Amino acid sequence: HCPQFRKLIEAEKLKINVEECVYVGDSETDAIAAKLAGMRSIIYSKKQSTTADFNTSSFGALPEIIKSL
Repeated sequence: HCPQFRKLIEAEKLKINVEECVYVGDSETDAIAAKLAGMRSIIYSKKQSTTADFNTSSFGALPEIIKSL
């Protein structure tokens, strides 16, 4: 199973440009898959990701982070 490939297929089905997508995940693997798919990523976790574009442990902060992109 290749998560970045699945994300690309889903974006293509919706006719969405992956460069305009933001993937919200909870692990370093999610951040890596998003990057490989050409998407920006936000990791929602107490653990910091070195690959993600943003890290947060606050669900309430997600809308503002997404707006800032």
